[in-house]
Amino acid sequence: MSARVVDDRHPTSYSDGNDGGSGMEARLVRLETIVEQTDKCLANIESDARETRKEIRAMFYFQVASLAAILGVLAKGFGWLK
Repeated sequence: MSARVVDDRHPTSYSDGNDGGSGMEARLVRLETIVEQTDKCLANIESDARETRKEIRAMFYFQVASLAAILGVLAKGFGWLK
């Protein structure tokens, strides 16, 4: 019994059940490959997020230190500090 296909991707019936029908094993291998690639992409995204978080933290500390320096200069200029 052959599969009647509505379009190229979705058969309406399957073969005799030996291989799951209509190239089931090939489709499964393709899905496994996609999952592996997705896992690699997610690992890269996690790594990039960690690096970005570290960079943002460093920028924040730099901005706080700069603000403190500017406030110190202003306080000295207005005579609030002796």
